[in-house]
Amino acid sequence: MKFAVILAACAAGLLTAPALAQDAPAPAAAVSGPVLAAGTPVTVATTGIVSTASSKTGDTVAMALSAPLVLGGQTVIPAGTPVVGQIVHANTKLGGGRPGEIHIAPRYIEFGGQKIRLRGLQIHVRGSDLSKASLWAVGAVKGSEIEAPAGLSGQAQLADDVAVGAAGLTVTPGAPARQSEDYIIPGKIGPAKPGMGRIIVYRESVFLAGGYPLDVRYGPDFKATNMGTLVAGQYLVIDAAPGTHVISARKDGVDPIVIEIEPGDAYFVKGVAMGLGASPPTMITSAAREDFALISGSLKPLKSKKK
Repeated sequence: MKFAVILAACAAGLLTAPALAQDAPAPAAAVSGPVLAAGTPVTVATTGIVSTASSKTGDTVAMALSAPLVLGGQTVIPAGTPVVGQIVHANTKLGGGRPGEIHIAPRYIEFGGQKIRLRGLQIHVRGSDLSKASLWAVGAVKGSEIEAPAGLSGQAQLADDVAVGAAGLTVTPGAPARQSEDYIIPGKIGPAKPGMGRIIVYRESVFLAGGYPLDVRYGPDFKATNMGTLVAGQYLVIDAAPGTHVISARKDGVDPIVIEIEPGDAYFVKGVAMGLGASPPTMITSAAREDFALISGSLKPLKSKKK
């Protein structure tokens, strides 16, 4: 069955549900010796089947290191070491042509009795999107579920410093993520303020149903806080403090995207408003930075109402 896998490095900030409890390492005195620094690339992959029909937000996902972590020519953590992932957003197939969708975030490496935290990756798995067909079927068309095989892979980063000594590994919290040039859209979106992240919600420039409004509602409590109303060809930038943020296109908060923001993150959300008769008339899905960058030249900014 056809499906799409999208990797988002820290633009994804790791979408939905509270973070899996990780018992972040307590601050420790400086450790001398070789160090695998926070930010070191880590390649991980799922080790089992992931299904949009049976998975739910908050479920853990078995993963493993695809390649060893090496320092000074010596293997520090071998390939195959278990990694605990979490489903941070999950939808079964829905009306309006929306497909089944899962976002997976690797949370930590389990090695030597320690949890070494990870950040900066979300693996997005989607079924076939039939939302355009539903425009003509008055919302009766449903998207497809997917059952993705083991081996969904992507590159995360260490969130902790790992010092290598004679007595083993010493894990200490690394510095916060910094804004990467990869998440700045030249001429459109610059870096966030120090210590902040950004959420970018946009609509493509399309004629069909383009004038039907899409409200960008900002949580966490769904009291109809409308950050702005997008029509086709517009985008909205929301400055967000580190933590969990909820975005929905519905007054009742149905089908939200929950986003975990770290300093320097940029997270992209695509909105669709399908017009009267469609069910539901509006929806939002996560998107890759590249999706936005490709069409950013045709989009115009909408000022956020968030103070």
